[in-house]
Amino acid sequence: MHHGDVILITGTTGTIGSNTLAELYESPNVTRIVVLARKSTVPISIRQRKALEDHGLDPSIVDSSKISFLEGDPALPDLGLEGCVLLELTSTITHVLHIGMLEGTFCVFELTSQSTTSGWRVDFNLGLSSFEPNVAGARNLINFALKSKLPTPPRFIFLSTIAVVARESD
Repeated sequence: MHHGDVILITGTTGTIGSNTLAELYESPNVTRIVVLARKSTVPISIRQRKALEDHGLDPSIVDSSKISFLEGDPALPDLGLEGCVLLELTSTITHVLHIGMLEGTFCVFELTSQSTTSGWRVDFNLGLSSFEPNVAGARNLINFALKSKLPTPPRFIFLSTIAVVARESD
């Protein structure tokens, strides 16, 4: 029986992320949203409220019981979360939405059991090792989805800029 989608989302303080969070909040198909954000000296709820305000969106959704906030890090094993939290998430999450934004337009990649991809910052002057946190973050979120206790693993959806996959024509 389907009781609604439970979304784990990253990158919600950016433009696309804030708008996506607001859209998910309004969706009757979504029963719960778990925002995963990196640790900071400023709590994620405050950062999220400011991001929503800055993007002309309703900041009061931060107070909704439909949205919960976790501080962790996708670049860390198990997303930097404690075992009991991880167990609860792997028992309930139906979709993982990873928003890795760069300036510019964006692309959406949906990963299924037949395909894989990852994305990172586009700067051709950087060495390959500088992309490790980006690759690790995407991979750890995929690993999280594969640990699901649900009969069907969560869908993994990755958003990033078009610069990740497009070449500028001459």
